[in-house]
Amino acid sequence: MATKAIEEAFQRHPRPQVPTKAALLQKALEKSQQISTAHREIHDSPWKTLVRQGNLVQGKYVWSICVYKSQLVLVKEMTIQAGRDELEKMKKLSDHPHVSTIRQAFETESSLFLQLEYSRYTLEEVLNVHTRLEEPHIPNFEESIQVTTESTPNRDLECLGIVVLQCMNGTPKKELRDLVEIRRLRESNKTFGLDNGGKWSGYKLLVDFLDNMFNANVPASAKLEKPHRFIESEPNYGILLPFLELVSLECFALWHAAAVKS
Repeated sequence: MATKAIEEAFQRHPRPQVPTKAALLQKALEKSQQISTAHREIHDSPWKTLVRQGNLVQGKYVWSICVYKSQLVLVKEMTIQAGRDELEKMKKLSDHPHVSTIRQAFETESSLFLQLEYSRYTLEEVLNVHTRLEEPHIPNFEESIQVTTESTPNRDLECLGIVVLQCMNGTPKKELRDLVEIRRLRESNKTFGLDNGGKWSGYKLLVDFLDNMFNANVPASAKLEKPHRFIESEPNYGILLPFLELVSLECFALWHAAAVKS
């Protein structure tokens, strides 16, 4: 009897079950869908398949970060005509490996929503980070050149050159996005129109590498088959790690969480 009393006093209770992240996410999705049911019946809104997490603000543009089928996506709202124009342009680039793909498009009475692949940060945000590139950083862009294919047009290499120039400049500059202006300034013995051109003019091999990138008379295949001497050495990717960390930190300032629904 004594033994039985002790067993009853100290009986094993069932271990509490801690919900998994997947279960919590599913519960949040179901709750959000229940809350927005009435709204969905009135409007053919993209939010019936999306759960808004927050917004990224970049100048005059606002990107909504949403959950769609357990994945993060970016959603951009535009006027109907502007959205249709951008959709047509993006369709032509959808197979390009370096261009974000449009997954879906939603149209309401007043707006058009484009749903794109999620990116942690955009090129413009990277270019606005306050740390500036130095000459030893540039050869590491070789990786961007090597992943291209034999069918890569010169236009892709020119765009890569434009990215390098803006990183060298330290801040975005309209003239550095214009190939005609870049070539004109180079012919007039200026360092591609860089604000800090004097700083870079002494790096002869780097300047020659950029000249080669913007040379329309040399086919892209020739540039890829025989890499320029400037990028022949073994790349040191570790030197760019501080940039990646700083981009992530600075871009948090652009993040605004979505309003919590009760």
